[in-house]
Amino acid sequence: MDGTHIPIKTPAENEGDCVNRKSFPSINLQIIYDATNTITNLEAKWPGSVDDAQIFCESALYNKFEKGQYNGLLLADRGYPCMPYMMTPYPDPEPGLQSRYNLALSKTRARVETTVGILKDRFQCMRGLRVTPDRACDITVACVVLHNIATITGEQHPAIPQADINLTTEMTELSEMQYAITISPNNCFLMII
Repeated sequence: MDGTHIPIKTPAENEGDCVNRKSFPSINLQIIYDATNTITNLEAKWPGSVDDAQIFCESALYNKFEKGQYNGLLLADRGYPCMPYMMTPYPDPEPGLQSRYNLALSKTRARVETTVGILKDRFQCMRGLRVTPDRACDITVACVVLHNIATITGEQHPAIPQADINLTTEMTELSEMQYAITISPNNCFLMII
């Protein structure tokens, strides 16, 4: 799970609401995906000033997890709170297991970077929409639906430029570490070996 910003034109009203932490107007999307790059959950209604954790805590998905309606785990970055059903990195990992856990989690989460890269390469408009925030949200939902149809039907996607995949240099250490991820419809497990 991760958030991504879609640049938009500066709205005439409530301009400050749409300006994100990087100082440009955007909408902030929450994207949850699976191992096939299919987007399984999307929140596309929030201005850029709203952080990822708030978007999640205001979502229907959060309420379902809180009520115990879903039996599984979400993988998230430091922008989200650690919860019984959400695996996030250790803020100051100790050498050994905690550092290895953080590296394995980062590599696993890199898949969302790939999914977002595929979405934005497939639909170049996602790199910047010159429309109102409401219209940008509608266009985003349409692009995600078309992305999922293309993914499910096996449509070839554009190659992802390495610059679009924001990986840290620490990730290279993962190639030497063994880990296993098991994902089923109801559960997700990350095991560091």
